[in-house]
Amino acid sequence: MTLKSKLRLRLLAQPDYTKVRRDYKAAIYGLIWIFLTGSETAEEVRRKMEGVILAAFLLAYDIGLEDGGGANKDAKWIKERIAKEFVFVSALVTELYMLRQSKVFDAMVVADTRSIGYTASLDGAYNQGKVTGAGDELLTFLGQDGDPPFPCPTCDFWWGKTRPASFWILNDLVPQPGSATLECGGWNCRHFLQDQNGNRFTV
Repeated sequence: MTLKSKLRLRLLAQPDYTKVRRDYKAAIYGLIWIFLTGSETAEEVRRKMEGVILAAFLLAYDIGLEDGGGANKDAKWIKERIAKEFVFVSALVTELYMLRQSKVFDAMVVADTRSIGYTASLDGAYNQGKVTGAGDELLTFLGQDGDPPFPCPTCDFWWGKTRPASFWILNDLVPQPGSATLECGGWNCRHFLQDQNGNRFTV
């Protein structure tokens, strides 16, 4: 059984997003480290990473839907999000290949840094699913700004405002890395949505 198949089985057996997140980060870390220190081709590692991403993103989104209440589902969104992640992976593998050729790198540092970033993107898929599943539950845009020159105008405008979950989805305002709607892109800020009981709704 291949590493990709084993990971898929582990992910599918775990309905808890925390566990999915942990295994996903470990898998991305491992694939990057093995590529940098081994002899696998760029095409081999790209295919493996795509397989891991496909399994993890679909599961993260579905778990989010269930955790949010299962009110709605947007199959188009998660399909497009996975396609976007594949583009990022292709660029990453090219960068890693050039780095491997240079022989000037710390494989553990590179793998850790990159796996953290990719796991943050997985959080975005989970959050999108959870807010989608929440229907019209009222949620408030809160959290901390990033380093200067943050806050960005978008986050600053929406901070403290309460709207139905469906509003945040319709206007593509769920805080997450790579956001095309938030001017900051969601990369450096630490915003989230909170429910009316004062509990953090998105991770």
